[in-house]
Amino acid sequence: MWMRRKCQSCRLKRCREVGMKEECLLSEEQCKARDARRKAKQRYTTPKTDEKDTGSPGKNTIHESNSQSRLSESSDSKPFSPDVKFASNMSPYSIVNPEPIHSVSLDSRKLIEKVVKLQDKYEFPDEEKTESAIDIDPSKEESGERVLGSLARMTVIITHLIVEFAKNLPGFSRLSKEDQIVLLKSASSEVMAIRASRCYDPKTKSIVLANGMPLTMENMIQTRQPPEYTELVFKLCHDMAEMNSDNAEYALFTSICIFSADRNGLSNRDLVEQIQRVYVDALDEYEKNKRLKGGCALAKYLLRLMDLRNISEEHSKMLKDLPIHEQDMPAVVKDIYIQDDR
Repeated sequence: MWMRRKCQSCRLKRCREVGMKEECLLSEEQCKARDARRKAKQRYTTPKTDEKDTGSPGKNTIHESNSQSRLSESSDSKPFSPDVKFASNMSPYSIVNPEPIHSVSLDSRKLIEKVVKLQDKYEFPDEEKTESAIDIDPSKEESGERVLGSLARMTVIITHLIVEFAKNLPGFSRLSKEDQIVLLKSASSEVMAIRASRCYDPKTKSIVLANGMPLTMENMIQTRQPPEYTELVFKLCHDMAEMNSDNAEYALFTSICIFSADRNGLSNRDLVEQIQRVYVDALDEYEKNKRLKGGCALAKYLLRLMDLRNISEEHSKMLKDLPIHEQDMPAVVKDIYIQDDR
């Protein structure tokens, strides 16, 4: 035992016997970089040093660079080890478990699987309805009015899907009919924005419609939609894509948005808040199992709720200012998406 502690060869042999990976061994250059980094650290922490120990800033920079390179290499072989210093530089939203559904509690897993299944079921309308609503040729440059008409028809179709999704959510049937209507009218435009972010392509910076047609920020502005609303929608799309949100996160986030207890006109806010808490707890548990710091990720998702409120307000203003006669506007759009000034 004494020799194994003192003799490098014996210590290396023992490490291999207990299963140490060969790729974890440092090369000569990496060892030199490590030693240089230690010396540099001593120079910065020691008040007084001899002249022979001081080095130029250029050398210190090289030593730091080599040391960081070594840490990056070792992090590939031990990504979850708390001893890897490179992990301190990782984003708190970094994914450390690509399949967190298998790590959550049974109750949370059942709830997540339920809402994801509902999301998939009511995500896209029938192909025939889509084709009849979107009469736009992607290969041609269509007028803003034509694009706007297609978007209005698709809004009606998608709204029915949103209503069906909400009606089937666990807990929704516990609410009174009046509170159900309040939640649906208040959350529909916000859920519409979340659905748009699910169809967002970060590479082309466009929202891909059901027929495969990409909708860019410029396209939306051409349809006389205000830049304020357009920028808010695309910012949400970008933020959700940057988080690498998966189906479970989208489904839970949408459910949390629907069960918001601060909607005007609710008669039983306590019950709505109680139901929402179940979804928040499920998302919290999911994030803690998926990301490096799940609490930070949950907080970021909850902050997105404020962005959705801003989108909803701008959407309501936009519909009032659109160049469409009131009699030509679908009843669903007027009843649900145009908010009263109260």
